Amino acid sequence: MRSTWLRFKADKRGSTAVEFGLIATPLVASFLMIIEMGAAYWAGASLDLAAFRAGEAIRTRVAVGMDPETFRSRFICPSAGIMTCRDINIQVDAMATFDDAPPPSLTSSSFNTGGLGQSVAIQLSYPFPVFVNYITAPVISFNGRRALHLSAASAIINPPPPAP
Repeated sequence: MRSTWLRFKADKRGSTAVEFGLIATPLVASFLMIIEMGAAYWAGASLDLAAFRAGEAIRTRVAVGMDPETFRSRFICPSAGIMTCRDINIQVDAMATFDDAPPPSLTSSSFNTGGLGQSVAIQLSYPFPVFVNYITAPVISFNGRRALHLSAASAIINPPPPAP
């Protein structure tokens, strides 16, 4: 290894340095892209876990009567991983059927845990910051920065009222 480095250092023609520069640039860009995609995957998995835990809390009626910020701090933030918890948008909507669920949004939020026997959709959205330019990833502009729109959902049916 030492002799290779010495030969590289002693070569005065410059072709070795040019070849190294041509190879190093895409290699470093590939490493950065792999690291960023891994972080985005981790954030997506953390968002899925948070949606699952939020759905579990609503289904077991632990979240009844909670305000949205308490709900966020107790059930969303512990699973946030590398995400900024305050940037996670929470939509909790009670409805008659799941066909009535609104699409996930980064800007509008709602919090209605519903009553007994109602269907509830929990949707979490997060703008994951992007630094490397992807070829096929759906990059959006959010508050003036480039981001991937990550979303996770959980659907539950609240338990029916107790029989008389």
